[in-house]
Amino acid sequence: MSMTMQGQAERGFAQSLAYGWARLYTKGMTEGRREHRLQQIESDLFEHTADRTEGGASPSLVGFETLERFLRGIPADVLWRFQMEGINMQIRIPVERLVGAVFLVLVAAMITASSISGYDTAKPGWEGELYRLARLGDAAVRGNLIFQVLAGIGLIALAAALFVTLSARSRLLTALCSFALAAAGVLTLVASALYFVITSMADDFAGGARTADMVTTSRAFALAMQQVVGMASVLMLGAIYVLAIIGVRTAIVPRQLGTIALASVGVIAASFVIELVAGGPEWNWAVFMAGVLLAVAWLVVAGGWMLLGNAANTLRGGQDGAAARPA
Repeated sequence: MSMTMQGQAERGFAQSLAYGWARLYTKGMTEGRREHRLQQIESDLFEHTADRTEGGASPSLVGFETLERFLRGIPADVLWRFQMEGINMQIRIPVERLVGAVFLVLVAAMITASSISGYDTAKPGWEGELYRLARLGDAAVRGNLIFQVLAGIGLIALAAALFVTLSARSRLLTALCSFALAAAGVLTLVASALYFVITSMADDFAGGARTADMVTTSRAFALAMQQVVGMASVLMLGAIYVLAIIGVRTAIVPRQLGTIALASVGVIAASFVIELVAGGPEWNWAVFMAGVLLAVAWLVVAGGWMLLGNAANTLRGGQDGAAARPA
């Protein structure tokens, strides 16, 4: 049996995820280089699993270690891919429509990335949350993990796409936006790893290992996950505002749309003022979310505007006299 066939037969979820990512980021490479890279990944996964299993590590621990290595290695994999052959694809889509599509995909990535932190971490009710997590089942947990990992990878890829398409028009602001999105993507991947740990502990808890330390530790992971998701959400929101500034400065979208982003900033600022003055009434969360929705609305409208071709020629280096001043 070949190494590849043997690896496919014995791969767990984390190993399959890592190998699937390798197949994704090597798409478009010459066949020899791609096959060599995939064989390297296959061999590394096989040797790591075999060594740790022989050393007495449990399958769940080996899977977590593999997932952790996979998440940490994603930025390096993307850099390696660009260093080797670049994207190596012929894209014949007008640039402004490509940017519009990136905006719309960013909306989906944001929603997916921020949805992982929806658990009640209050100390009195945390045991009930552990039981709820344990009832999800392996398929649901894997589905959630896959969506979160894809969202994290997608944010990193979108950061690269935005930098490539917009840096010639506003290099400094585009670099700032791309950095924020890439950082949000990395944080999303960290949150997915924390989610994996919490669900594993929930299964153990529901299976009979009901200890006070497990409740405390799992809740600490959940609180950390909330903080990580919160930081990622702030970075994504900031990226939208930077994109709105770029849109106004380079005229890739109507200037009137800038009022939507400005209104979003005002509403969110008002929610913080209410928090300070009134001590955070229950309805203040609705005010904050209204501001977030306005920011997302700007992204949707701006993306749709460009995707439909209404920004034609504004991103092509000023060929038709539409060049805007760089940041």
